[in-house]
Amino acid sequence: MKPMKPAALKPATLGFTVVEVLCALMLLMVLITATTNMALGSYKSDQEVQKRNQITQIMMGLGRRLVSGDTQVIPATGTTSRSFSSAQLGSLGFANTTDVTATVTSQSTINYSGSAFSQYQLQVCWKTTCVKSSVAAPGGI
Repeated sequence: MKPMKPAALKPATLGFTVVEVLCALMLLMVLITATTNMALGSYKSDQEVQKRNQITQIMMGLGRRLVSGDTQVIPATGTTSRSFSSAQLGSLGFANTTDVTATVTSQSTINYSGSAFSQYQLQVCWKTTCVKSSVAAPGGI
């Protein structure tokens, strides 16, 4: 019996056609674009969460200072509010205050069990995002 000889290969079966390569490249580009967009969205979301946490920390710090009677935070006598720029917040010991502003506003005096408490509204803003809170501190306005 004679050994079988392999059939001669046709040129069309030796590799991929240009159309097949271009289709594979297009599919790869779509996958890379989708992955990049997802990664960028996650990065932006993470930055937003970090900034909101920073706003919360600043608000809590200002509230603690109001309760302790810190004159650097309480509005001056005769005024109803005190505003803080990024630099002023930094000088009060807060970190990462770029584009952050804050306002402390005296609202009213609350009497409870014979004691007077001053009510303040805190507003801390980063760019267009603002968070408000109210704090009652010992001592009348």
